[in-house]
Amino acid sequence: MAKVVFEEKQRMRQWWILLLTLGIVAFSTYALLYQLVTGVGVGTNPPPLGMMVAIEIALILMLFFIWRMELGVRMDAAGIHYRFWPFFNWRHRIWAELQSVEVRQYKPLLEYGGWGLRLGMKGWAYNMAGNKGIQLVLQNGDRLLLGTQKPEEAEAAIARLKVVRHD
Repeated sequence: MAKVVFEEKQRMRQWWILLLTLGIVAFSTYALLYQLVTGVGVGTNPPPLGMMVAIEIALILMLFFIWRMELGVRMDAAGIHYRFWPFFNWRHRIWAELQSVEVRQYKPLLEYGGWGLRLGMKGWAYNMAGNKGIQLVLQNGDRLLLGTQKPEEAEAAIARLKVVRHD
């Protein structure tokens, strides 16, 4: 394995996403407990108890995955390596596959529809927060944006590895 020149790990830690998810789980838990204790569901047409339990389990799993979601990015002499757990493990792009690599500012909502694992008009984006990313353009023209919270370090690593082409 080549010496790592840049490495970053990011997790989904936006307070509003966690608060929203916790609020949904809290309401679901309340509705489930209310139905268990009183025998009457919440609302005018409550789902059966089995469905409530399934919803609760799904929501708790969703909260767990949001909390544990991680974007990892590494750069070394071999190329760029990235993973977006729990969706996929390490993937690699060797420098020869890339037409260009640059750090750029972007508009997450307008260009990709938000944060996370996204497919937008400008290609795929894997991002957790913010508006800075490492833009990869492959030789075939496909684009991939990897979000970064360390744009200066990423730029320095790209310059050090001399991967930016000016064709």
